[in-house]
Amino acid sequence: MFLVILLLLLIISSFLINSILCGFFQINSYELQESAQRNNSKSKKLYPLHRQGYSVVVLLLIDSIVIHVALIATAINVFPLWATIIVLPFILLLSSFILPLLYAHSIGLSLLAWKADFILRVVGYISPFMKPLSRFIESRLDMHGPHMLGSKKELYALLDKHAESPNSAIAAYEIELVRHSLDFNSKKVSDYMIPRRIVKRVAVSDEVGPILIDELHKSGHSRFPVYSDKEVDTFIGVLFLRDLVDVRTGGEVKQFMHKSVYYIHEEESLYRALQIILQSNQQLLVVVNTFEEFVGVITIEDILEQIIGAEIVDEFDQHDNLRAVAASMAEKEATKRPDITKMTEK
Repeated sequence: MFLVILLLLLIISSFLINSILCGFFQINSYELQESAQRNNSKSKKLYPLHRQGYSVVVLLLIDSIVIHVALIATAINVFPLWATIIVLPFILLLSSFILPLLYAHSIGLSLLAWKADFILRVVGYISPFMKPLSRFIESRLDMHGPHMLGSKKELYALLDKHAESPNSAIAAYEIELVRHSLDFNSKKVSDYMIPRRIVKRVAVSDEVGPILIDELHKSGHSRFPVYSDKEVDTFIGVLFLRDLVDVRTGGEVKQFMHKSVYYIHEEESLYRALQIILQSNQQLLVVVNTFEEFVGVITIEDILEQIIGAEIVDEFDQHDNLRAVAASMAEKEATKRPDITKMTEK
């Protein structure tokens, strides 16, 4: 009976020590340090222990080996030899690999944090004897440095794991932002430009007045290529709708347009388009094909939308209104702190 109880205790011990070991390997040193700096009690205990790195690994491995040897020896004395050969591999597989991997984050790390001070003291006593083995592991495994991913495919797979994991420290919107950024350079201008057939163009001699401004508003855009009177596809400037908001006296488009025009080929990448926009300080590029024919336009909003994966509202937004911004923030604060609302109502 004693041997059976001892065997059960050894199986439980094997599960616990290997859960701790698996949990220790799952620790991200950068996230742990950041969490410890935020005064997370669990992280503050784990951080100095994790900095010991390989010495802790050696100690846990020695404990695991001792427990496994004792478990095997006890099992041989409890079961007949044929039963030991059949049953013991399943016991070891469950207690030392499968269950520890499943519960490493929840049980393993909690136990490690609970016994962190004790483990640190033990490591301090025996570290001189473990240095050769610690150095050997250090030469084969870097626990504190970043690990290089071989390809985008591996990075996508890692992002998928974070997206599916409820314990991921990376927010869903951050994962999407990284995804869109990875695809950014492979996207072509032709796939995301505003095509020629729906581009609103303005003649240089058009009269600026209520009729033209209304037409520009209805187009849904805020920047318009300006063409010469002689050739509809020959552009000599760009007109910004914002420049017409306070127009009272009228006049021709040429009085309000920006006279610089920049072009880009439809087969260029969005990254190249962004470079041109940033270098030229322009917000609209005219897109042409191999035959130098006008095929569309692309704006800075069209490009940035592909990076962040969301639609961008242009400059005609409520954020131009300081009172609207202040009121919005006040509502958010009131939601977070209902007591402020009550005091305001009084």
